[in-house]
Amino acid sequence: MTLHSILKSKILEWRRDNYQSDFSTISEILEYNLNPETGNLRFLRKAQFEALETYWIDQKVDFEKIEIQKPEIITEESKKIIYDLKDIPDRKSVLITQKKEKLVIEEDFVDVYSFACELSLLYRLPLMMVYEKIKSLYPEKEISESHAFEIKKQLEGKLKNYDIREAKVEVALALIKTKSFSKEQRDEKIIYTTEIVYHKDKENLLLKYERFKEQNRGWYQLEFGFHYSPYNFDSNPEKDFFINLLNMLNEDPADIEDIYFTGALSDPNKTDFIFEYKGKDGKWHNYTPDFLIKKKNGKMLIVEIKSEPYRDEAKEKAIKEIEGSNPDRLKYEILITDKDEIGFENMNKVKEAIYEYGGKDA
Repeated sequence: MTLHSILKSKILEWRRDNYQSDFSTISEILEYNLNPETGNLRFLRKAQFEALETYWIDQKVDFEKIEIQKPEIITEESKKIIYDLKDIPDRKSVLITQKKEKLVIEEDFVDVYSFACELSLLYRLPLMMVYEKIKSLYPEKEISESHAFEIKKQLEGKLKNYDIREAKVEVALALIKTKSFSKEQRDEKIIYTTEIVYHKDKENLLLKYERFKEQNRGWYQLEFGFHYSPYNFDSNPEKDFFINLLNMLNEDPADIEDIYFTGALSDPNKTDFIFEYKGKDGKWHNYTPDFLIKKKNGKMLIVEIKSEPYRDEAKEKAIKEIEGSNPDRLKYEILITDKDEIGFENMNKVKEAIYEYGGKDA
């Protein structure tokens, strides 16, 4: 019997038992998301719901029951002693104490969220629960290194008698979360709509699927892009890049599955394609890249278009770190231009990434 079939059998049995568990929160979440009258899911998609079932069925640590105490650390007083040489008759010069000074040693601090992330990774614990516990102990949202060390020791002592298991699952993420759009029926078809706001002087940056298809019917055959319409670009280089990209892929589609303009979808209620990064202000921010190019083999190219004055080093560094953690499947390109056109050099970078990143035969 395969691992998949064993897990599936265990989950079905657990589901029939109404998710009996020592974790009251787990049972409540799973039961509430499954509508008993219709059998349909209320909020989560099927893949997400099954992923939660798979992850939670083997959890043995109820973190809510683990208490973390704020350490009481007595700081030892440090002193600086200044010596001087003094001549004594019939003896060599000796060192004598000239002055004593108290020293104040300033510790390094780490922000609470970063520390919670570290604990979550080290001990396989639920991030938000860890964060809430640590934040309640340190409302100023910073923790000293000595306290952080002592809290790690506390957790290790409390967790050593637990059996911690982890199931790694892939959860389907949605480029568009339809539940946050208005549902309408037109010509016997279901469509989803929302309101977009743009400056009147940027109306030329709108690109409607129907109009684009009609105006370019001589060459636009593959119908890449336009997972919603109209695309409301922020700048002329974004619009120019998209049209050039369509033209390039129309000539040689390689193994491209589709391309997406994602820059205008920045609401977490409308998309899962959002990154978090810590800015220069020390706060966490959401970031939605401009374009996603997805290949049929699962590899992805993220493209960001910026003029030099609007570059954000913290944001770029965060995405580069994500790219570095999965270089075989993800590539991140930043295209810089101060003109209305994207330019040959920038398009060539993307062309190389598409046709050489992984290769046509990859």
